[in-house]
Amino acid sequence: MRWAISGGAGFLGLHLARRLLDDGHAVRTLDVAPLDDERLERDVEELRGDVRDQRSARELVRGADVLVHAAAALPTQASREHIFSVNVGGTATLLAAAREHAVGRVVFVSSTAVYGVPKVHPIAEDASLVGDGHYGASKIETEGVCRDFGARGRDVVVRLS
Repeated sequence: MRWAISGGAGFLGLHLARRLLDDGHAVRTLDVAPLDDERLERDVEELRGDVRDQRSARELVRGADVLVHAAAALPTQASREHIFSVNVGGTATLLAAAREHAVGRVVFVSSTAVYGVPKVHPIAEDASLVGDGHYGASKIETEGVCRDFGARGRDVVVRLS
């Protein structure tokens, strides 16, 4: 099975790629940063690029069975505009490419930031979405993009990190 991972050089992407390789899967990653891991550089098809770029998105998902979308602009990295551009716009670009290339399943890595600062623990998945800053608000909007994609008959799963 071929897995495509956006944000492949991030914490989740690196660990997922290692696990998938251990399980015998083919892995392709896309990130603006290098994998910087000897084994992954040898065994993973590493693409360098931005999730907002249509060509990079298409190259990532071409021939993939599953797309795990873990790329995100983090709150410490940039302005509100940049965070929304990468998180919401980049997701829309990747989902369009996944539809075009008939990717069987998309797993979107969201964030508990969609719940704001919780008043109770544990947080239930049906808790109100209030967002924590620009990052949390962008993840709420991105989950909506994923729901719209799923409503058009695509298999999309949203997971929290």
